[in-house]
Amino acid sequence: GRAIELLLLALEFVIEGEDTHLEIGHFASAYAMLEACPVSENVFFAEQYWLIETDPEAVEGPRRNFRKRKM
Repeated sequence: GRAIELLLLALEFVIEGEDTHLEIGHFASAYAMLEACPVSENVFFAEQYWLIETDPEAVEGPRRNFRKRKM
């Protein structure tokens, strides 16, 4: 899901910019827009991209809702 969303947004940048090729910068711009992250945390720009946590919920686990459910 996330990969497809990223690809579609990168393609929108190509079309809007009237570029002839899809490039890494288009993906970097799309990622920045979707994740609202600084350049240092953009996996398409960072030298050690594998150290960036892209899914904090996977590390922390799902948030628990302690409110009682209505039946």
